[in-house]
Amino acid sequence: MKLRSGSKIDGNVGGGGRGGSSKEEISPNPEQSVSALNSADMRKMKEQLDVIIGLVKDRLAKDCEMKEQLDVIIGLVKDWLAKDQEKRLSVIEQQAKGREAFKNRVKLIQMMKEWNLEFVGTCDPMKAEDWIMGMEKHFSLFGTTDEDKVTIAAFMLNDGAHYWWESVESSHRETAGPITWETFKNAFYDRYSPWSLRLQKEREFRDLKQGDRSVAEYELEFSRLARFAPQRVMNEYSRASRFLQGLRPEIRFRVYALNPKTLLEASRKALLVESAYIECEQEEEVQASNKQKNRKRGRYNNSHFGGWQNNRTPQM
Repeated sequence: MKLRSGSKIDGNVGGGGRGGSSKEEISPNPEQSVSALNSADMRKMKEQLDVIIGLVKDRLAKDCEMKEQLDVIIGLVKDWLAKDQEKRLSVIEQQAKGREAFKNRVKLIQMMKEWNLEFVGTCDPMKAEDWIMGMEKHFSLFGTTDEDKVTIAAFMLNDGAHYWWESVESSHRETAGPITWETFKNAFYDRYSPWSLRLQKEREFRDLKQGDRSVAEYELEFSRLARFAPQRVMNEYSRASRFLQGLRPEIRFRVYALNPKTLLEASRKALLVESAYIECEQEEEVQASNKQKNRKRGRYNNSHFGGWQNNRTPQM
């Protein structure tokens, strides 16, 4: 029996139709996949992306905070290094200054020994004053510090002065601590220039006159004794006035007319007047000597020519 080709085809078609219908339900639809991805998956991906962005922001914030903290630490380290460097430089400079000061101290002591500035003690307050003045002159030349002044001055004391200073130094350090230059001078004056001797020198200054001295010698003695009577020479005008009072009258009156205002002016003008006065005296002496010579010569001529004429007189 021959089958119809049509029925076979229909059966295939029908079966294929049903099978095709089921296959069409299983096969994916691209439009449905995209719509599903756009809804649920996109929300999950966005949430994950937000989480990632949050983590990145937190990390960046922590990195910024760490950077700020690191900058602070670096700044502190730089400051510490700078201060440490300054401290080291300061120590080096102090050491260099200390070495230089030591060299100057040794050089100054050597010079003082060469110039015989050692002090062994004295009963003359003038010599004590002169020693202190000489020491301070050298200290000023070398720019000596206050502490080094005491050290060097103590080193220049010998014999009785050295033993005296040892006792003063030990007693002072037990009660008052370090010794300054002013403290040294006060103790020195109390020992070698006591108040009784200073009063004596003050009286000498009060009664000082030029006398047989030259103006230069009188000025030197005036300046030496004026240190013991500061209340009498408180300013330049009082110094000049006291200086003029001690000059010899023949010089004083002429200098008064020139109206000096300072001791320096009074001294210079007194020297000029003294020089002119000496020249006048010398000229008067020369004139007197010439007159005496002329008198002697006249007596000689008279006697000589008179005798010659007598000898030539003819005898009767």
